[in-house]
Amino acid sequence: RELLGLVAEGSPESRLLFTYMEETPEGRWDFREQRLLAAKWLALRNERFTWGASPEALRGLVAECGLDVVAHRTPEDMRSEYLTERNRSATLAHGENTVLVAPRA
Repeated sequence: RELLGLVAEGSPESRLLFTYMEETPEGRWDFREQRLLAAKWLALRNERFTWGASPEALRGLVAECGLDVVAHRTPEDMRSEYLTERNRSATLAHGENTVLVAPRA
């Protein structure tokens, strides 16, 4: 929240691009198809996900901080927008979304 607030108070041209984990139906913050081995490997690397949100909750959070969502992309959005026909079947990490925010006008 502190970082989001600083961006909101900055220049009107300020932008912040970040990723977040989408909350699973079970209430966890993991990649959707994550296997136990991957969870253990991430834990060993001290890469545990400590928070996440639904897209709607994330929009509310950034709005509370004085920001607007400029762009929100899921892995499937990224697949259709950036991968070519030849590599559209590539495996993607489902559950991590990309967001671009800017101060409210």
